[in-house]
Amino acid sequence: MTNTIYDPDRNELIFSACVALLSHIRTGMEKGLTKSGPDIFNEEILPLESTKSKRYRKSTRDPDVEVLYSFITKIIDRIDLENTCIIMCLAFVERIMVFNQFDLLPSNWRRVVMTSFMIAAKVFYDEVVWNADFVSSFPNYDLSNLHLMEICMLEMIDYNVIVHQGLYAKYYFELRSISEEQNFCNLRKKHSLYQVEGWETARKKASAQADSLITTKSSSKMTLSVLATPRDHHKDNRRGSVPPLSSTLV
Repeated sequence: MTNTIYDPDRNELIFSACVALLSHIRTGMEKGLTKSGPDIFNEEILPLESTKSKRYRKSTRDPDVEVLYSFITKIIDRIDLENTCIIMCLAFVERIMVFNQFDLLPSNWRRVVMTSFMIAAKVFYDEVVWNADFVSSFPNYDLSNLHLMEICMLEMIDYNVIVHQGLYAKYYFELRSISEEQNFCNLRKKHSLYQVEGWETARKKASAQADSLITTKSSSKMTLSVLATPRDHHKDNRRGSVPPLSSTLV
């Protein structure tokens, strides 16, 4: 990724996070799983939109990087979240996996990611972030379900919502390596950096490359295992109240 850990390129950060998340989804699919975790996250039971829509079918059957990118960008842009929340979201998703032998699947990834962003926003901003703010931007979400998903996720990660500075840096550099592996920056330059059309072309080419690589390569090459180890996650204080930003990245 271009720029620095303190000011990363937003588009590259989202792209790399999507590649990492998709690799987890594909791993679950390779296991032949159709369900993992509580029903509250399962769209086969609680769909977020009409099951007849093309977007629903693509998202819950065979998502790709573009599908993940569109969903996550919508959350970030409409709720106006900082880049830090992207890394915190990924950390919380993997924390669920580490603590619970939980698998990310086409049927649960959207609800899990949405809930992770919701918790990340509350931790990062250290102020009241109403669940209704998310519902107003995503009318298909039910407020009561959002509350239940939040409680469920907090219990699954044992209320461990701190992302210490070392873990944050580890995620940043792992995501940066994904961007470099996909030749993302060079693709952007080749297709006119700072031009919307060029950016779209570069992202789609990088996404296609990532989709192909995740499908054909072994897990070790595309972060199919968690980016951080169980020990990294257990270093954080557990069962604590939601800390202010100053103590979140320490």
